[in-house]
Amino acid sequence: MFLFLALAATGLAAELPQFEVYPPWVRPGPQTVVRLHLANGIEAGGLFLRLTKTGGPDQTASAVIDLPIASDQARRGLIEVKVASLARGQYQTELVAGDGLTIARGQRLMAGAAAAPEIETILPKVSYPTSRGYDLELLGDDTLARFKASELGLRINGVLVPVAKAITDHKGGLTAEACGGLWPCLIQNWRTLHVYGLSLQGRHLHRPLTISVEADQLLSQPRPLTLSCVSRSVPIAISFLALALSAAGVVILSGPIARRITIQGRACTVTEFLLADPRTKSYSLSKFQLLLWLAASVMAYSYLSVCQFLVQWRWVLPEVPDGLPALLGLATTTAALSIGATGFKGSKGAGAIGPTFGDFITNGGVFAPERLQFFLWTLIGAIGFVAATLSQDPATADSLAEIPQNFAPLMGASSLGYLAGKFARKPGPVLKAVRPAADGIVIAGENLARAARVEINGEQIPSGQISPNSDQPGETEFVTELTVRLDKPPAPPAGKENLLKVANPDGQCAERAFSTALLTAAPQAEDGPPSVG
Repeated sequence: MFLFLALAATGLAAELPQFEVYPPWVRPGPQTVVRLHLANGIEAGGLFLRLTKTGGPDQTASAVIDLPIASDQARRGLIEVKVASLARGQYQTELVAGDGLTIARGQRLMAGAAAAPEIETILPKVSYPTSRGYDLELLGDDTLARFKASELGLRINGVLVPVAKAITDHKGGLTAEACGGLWPCLIQNWRTLHVYGLSLQGRHLHRPLTISVEADQLLSQPRPLTLSCVSRSVPIAISFLALALSAAGVVILSGPIARRITIQGRACTVTEFLLADPRTKSYSLSKFQLLLWLAASVMAYSYLSVCQFLVQWRWVLPEVPDGLPALLGLATTTAALSIGATGFKGSKGAGAIGPTFGDFITNGGVFAPERLQFFLWTLIGAIGFVAATLSQDPATADSLAEIPQNFAPLMGASSLGYLAGKFARKPGPVLKAVRPAADGIVIAGENLARAARVEINGEQIPSGQISPNSDQPGETEFVTELTVRLDKPPAPPAGKENLLKVANPDGQCAERAFSTALLTAAPQAEDGPPSVG
């Protein structure tokens, strides 16, 4: 003891004895021990191991901890000290006497973290790719705040992801621009770790993915990580593509058949083939409803499938909402009953030449309120169903848009009103052919009223010149042929065919074009064969 006091008195403290510290890196805990080895024992009591924690880049002392040492260990030159509650950091080591005088100096001691930094939440739940990669936030607890960004590492499925730049943001507010284009980049602010430009290219990782944070050789609990393979707009684009491909398939299959059908002397289009009534050559509202709901279902289901497959990485077929099968069944039933009503009551009036979109709300050219409400509710339901499904975030979409429980009864009531109108209304005229007669023309068709009004080129023919053919039953309200006597055939529009219009007393009508040559042709000639239905 006298020797060390003498050295201090003569100013030779700079040449104090040195001792070894083993291990130089420890993780504090109840059983963690630091061993000190001195070349010569010390015959002194009341010794302490002083640990002085150093701070910033200038290594300024920031904390001092004195741990007692047993005197018998000091005499042997081998000292063991427990470090149970040592804070993470770098410490200078010294042996000091009870009066605070330094006796010997040792190597620096590094204390690692006692607990791994924990990640509690990952935002967003699903990350979409950007031009630089994936951006996400890892929200942790107080343990994350004990580390600097440069001391943290990222592991995905246990594989270390090299970080190009790490920034500790004490004030907060730094964005990806602070990374200087170096990706991936970490910006830490207290409990939040921002990850910018994360990329999996060149890494052989298999989904599902997990992410964990590493510090001082400790790993946080792995958290599920979902990285979308596609951007947010891709599921919507694919749903439209699925609808387009489905429509293209229908066109390919039905196109050759449609081209063999004629409407007023021209080839039938695919749209007319799918939607038109083969008897009246006018658009069928029940077919429109069925096809619209079918298209809406294909589009919405495709969207949800892409969301689960390519965004959420859930390889299961999406669930179908309870109300959708009921709506599709209702649409199919309505279409079938509509065909049955036409066969039982007769078809509606054919209306204007060729199918037009006005056919959806008219009955043989007469406005039909029951058809309008059916048409509007069909549009509102189908478009609303698709819009509600496509508006869901692909990261969280797990079901098609929910159909309200009272919506199916509403559509049922709408369909019932539509069908009631078909049964309540009388059948309308359908024109099949026009052929010449001795003093005029003969009109052949269906549901031609005996008191029908006939117009040619906009000029009404007097009722006295219109009569059913002699072979028509006299007790029926409708006939299949009308003879029109023409004292003076109306002049056709310049360069156009004659336009024939037949209207029943209830206003339902049908139009057909015919050639002027029929007015002077032999009785055997007629306006071509009827269109194939």
